[in-house]
Amino acid sequence: MPTTSPAKQIVSLEMAQGLLQKAAAPAEWQLTAERMQQTLERSVAHRFANTPPNDARTIQGYLDSLHASDLALACACSDGNTAAWDFFVAQYRPELYRAARAIAGEAASRELADSLYAELYGLREVAGQRKSLFDYFLGRSKMTTWLHAILAQRHVDGFRRARHTESLDEGAESGDRANLAAPPQLSSAISRCCKECCWRPSERSKHATVYGSLTIMWRGLRSRRSAS
Repeated sequence: MPTTSPAKQIVSLEMAQGLLQKAAAPAEWQLTAERMQQTLERSVAHRFANTPPNDARTIQGYLDSLHASDLALACACSDGNTAAWDFFVAQYRPELYRAARAIAGEAASRELADSLYAELYGLREVAGQRKSLFDYFLGRSKMTTWLHAILAQRHVDGFRRARHTESLDEGAESGDRANLAAPPQLSSAISRCCKECCWRPSERSKHATVYGSLTIMWRGLRSRRSAS
């Protein structure tokens, strides 16, 4: 993905080669320093969108903070490398299912996790090019943290689509609101997942947003049950 950010002039091929060595990606993933450079340019452009860096030391410090092995895996999977994809499935499928159970419950967990695979692999094409969700992984968090965040958001998105134009009763009495509160186990699961996904102080608001959306979803379910 091309970028007009100054990152392209700052992330050198040597920097990319250094991060590729740090990642220790297997040879069968067929990653090159040039390919890693493209991804690092996007990552730097995203990180410094409002405050463009003006020296190589700042860039190097940022690159050193990235999760190099996870970023290399995302690059190779985005390229459609079979060996990398097989590694991802073997390494992360159990974690995806575990996180999905914590978010959606046992009954809906497998469907939630499996629905992510097509997006990750990149079955959708735009202008003749395969679009993989891995293109949006920039290495600033661990792969597991990123996957948890996507699962939580997809769960909220799915509920909103299912609701269509249904609206929740905003005029409920305080006692009714207490009865519609999410049960402790659901609150705990949501909170745990969101904290993992939003560990940076600057991203704490995402925790509140996702938690609030999922709690509203629970209240909607309870409201429909009470009405039936």
